[in-house]
Amino acid sequence: MLSDLTYKVVTYGYMDQLNSDDVINWAMEMLDLGFSTPSLYIIASIEKGSSLYEVQPYLEQALNELGLKRKTGREALISYCRYYVNEIADQEKVRENVKTLCDICIRDDYAPEIYDFYNLNFAWMDYEYDPDYPFNHYWEGATAKNIRRICIKEAEKWLEKYEEQYEQNTTNIN
Repeated sequence: MLSDLTYKVVTYGYMDQLNSDDVINWAMEMLDLGFSTPSLYIIASIEKGSSLYEVQPYLEQALNELGLKRKTGREALISYCRYYVNEIADQEKVRENVKTLCDICIRDDYAPEIYDFYNLNFAWMDYEYDPDYPFNHYWEGATAKNIRRICIKEAEKWLEKYEEQYEQNTTNIN
């Protein structure tokens, strides 16, 4: 089993939102999970708040040592978003993560892969403004009472649909 942050860190160089704290937390989680490489130890020892450029050479080495594939292009977007979608599916910070995915969608020119989360965010916003609003033009069938559940269900569908783009081969990892 990999750290969920793996899906974010394999996108370095392609996703501007990645930061050094994510990489450092990833290294610590991987060590906690029993993975052991020299580069993971180095990354875990770097002070949080450091520049991403400081951790990047060690990140590249750690990914190579672990046999993890760096994601590029659309696969990078999908892999990065997988972290947030997985949290939604696990019912963790659902509202916050839907908003984050909406922001990523907008920054990535309304990425079709996560456009549903854009719509879900604005549907939810309508109900935050007026829980009794009788119609939602962002998501058919959404109500103030079921919007959270709809987001979780859509996250589960998304994870299944995009698994091939974000998955990592873990057969060679010790």
